[in-house]
Amino acid sequence: INAIDIEKKGTVLSKVDHEGSPAVNIQFATDTSYPGLNFIDTGDTLDLSAFSGVQAKLHNAGTKKLRLTLRVDNKGHWKDEPWNTTTISIRPGETKDLRVTFGMKNSNAPGYPLDPTSIIQIKLFANDKQSTPTQLHLLSLTGVAKSAAGASSSTNFNAPPIDGAFYKIDANSDLLQLGQNNTSVSIDESTGTAALKVEFDSSTQFPNVTFPTPDGGWNMETFGGIQVDVTNPTDRKVTNITMRVDNPSTSENPKPWNNEKISLEPGETKTLSLVFGGTASEPKYPLDSTMITGIQVFQAYPKEDSTLLLKNLRAYGSPKATPLPSWASTIADRDIPVTPPEWLGTRPPVEGDWVLTFDENFDEGSSPNPDIWNFKLSHDTVHTHEARNTAENVYIEDGAMVIKAEVRSGHHHDDPKLPIKEYSSGAVTTYDKWAQCYGYIEARMKLPTARGLWPAFWTMPDRGEASGLGKWVRRSTENKHGKGMEIDILEHLTEWGPGRNNIATHWDGYGDNHKSWGFSHMYFGPTPDGWHTFGLLWEPGKLTWFIDGYVKGVWENERVIDVPSYLILNLQMGRWATKDVDRASLPDYFKIDYVRAWQLEERMQ
Repeated sequence: INAIDIEKKGTVLSKVDHEGSPAVNIQFATDTSYPGLNFIDTGDTLDLSAFSGVQAKLHNAGTKKLRLTLRVDNKGHWKDEPWNTTTISIRPGETKDLRVTFGMKNSNAPGYPLDPTSIIQIKLFANDKQSTPTQLHLLSLTGVAKSAAGASSSTNFNAPPIDGAFYKIDANSDLLQLGQNNTSVSIDESTGTAALKVEFDSSTQFPNVTFPTPDGGWNMETFGGIQVDVTNPTDRKVTNITMRVDNPSTSENPKPWNNEKISLEPGETKTLSLVFGGTASEPKYPLDSTMITGIQVFQAYPKEDSTLLLKNLRAYGSPKATPLPSWASTIADRDIPVTPPEWLGTRPPVEGDWVLTFDENFDEGSSPNPDIWNFKLSHDTVHTHEARNTAENVYIEDGAMVIKAEVRSGHHHDDPKLPIKEYSSGAVTTYDKWAQCYGYIEARMKLPTARGLWPAFWTMPDRGEASGLGKWVRRSTENKHGKGMEIDILEHLTEWGPGRNNIATHWDGYGDNHKSWGFSHMYFGPTPDGWHTFGLLWEPGKLTWFIDGYVKGVWENERVIDVPSYLILNLQMGRWATKDVDRASLPDYFKIDYVRAWQLEERMQ
């Protein structure tokens, strides 16, 4: 990659000799925030689809440590952060590679789904104001070759080796796979065996080193936790040495991780062991060990720079023996073909004097009936990486309602006052048009398969216009004016592959008092035509989930919702779903053959 035009903004560049080879010396502008340079002319684009990322080789020829960021941008609204970055610290005299991997943050965590065919900026900048001139040598800026096998995977079942060594620490370790956030890493063999030497910078609160995870996360369900041997080679005590292991974060659960910490006396070695979900005496967040998307070691609030040696990083132990409920399926069930019963769709799967109360077959017209369906959610919030919803992406075709997800930018809800998003999808609800308390609800559907999609069929409370309540109180999941609750009948992440569903309930709001119950390992087998029927039997104090006419989940609790609920069907992206979207497989489609509901005659009376 050649530097087409360098945006200096006070930064001074000069040609220098570095150990016999030409280099560019960068003297960053002083007394300005984020001084740096851009390697692409304004208005130009680069197609870097032949590469997996961009890498700068840098040498700090100055006298002070630098924190540097390499950033690669697509066109887009700044609030969407349409870029990938990696940040490193580089000490005086050090030479380091600074690599950005497309679609990743710090080259090892899911990031913005960058389109490598349309790069508009490649920036190198200093993270801090420079009070004195710097001497940073840029030795090269290159594209990173793609590996023969490729790094991505369309499934979430990426198991480490049987010995648990998901990142081997030895003389041949690829240190570029590590995220270095205000840390410096190197291989140290002073003790006779290779150790990862991590130097923590005290200028920030949580300097850390992060370890690589594959697309979709590690599946460590056959292990009980992660551990690493840590040595303090210095002559002073080091505190708050912490391991953190993450699941994907969502707006409802922004901190889905487990932490474990130790302190080390001078010269001391300890094994830092983290148990997934904590122990019986100290339970923690119920980490999903099949979806581990982040692993890091950090030092919290260091008062001065410190150094640690890490060895033998591995998954270890066995999962806790938690008995599954009698209704739970197993992973083997996703491979067992299912023949739905002939009566499916004509009545609920349990006996009773049932009356059909909702019957949408999508047999007429080009669009769902607006007297029954709204084409937007009941709120205008749209989060980073989510797709926008537009009525254009919901239509009727071949006797089914279709929700299409595609690469097409536009305003959320087609409202110029709302954000522009890169992807388009759709949603329908029956809010303020149809709701029911108790009964049986089901929909027959065919799920999309392109990685990065999140089809859902769910309900939310609607206490009704006659209640005199405002929209937010009508829809509240709190125990006010009756017990409110969100019920998720179907939540499928396409990166799981076929045959897996998540069910859940959420209540008492979505803030500090939020509570939930769920089961994300509901497995089901293929049907002859690829269509599946998802149903919910809703009774006082009890919810029962069905797939293709068979019981797949049961939850009994006095907190079960007792106010009417409306229906929602949508095809989302981002948040819980992977950011590693398979753009080449879009557009893709969420198809709904019918939606039906029944009520017991006695309740109607």
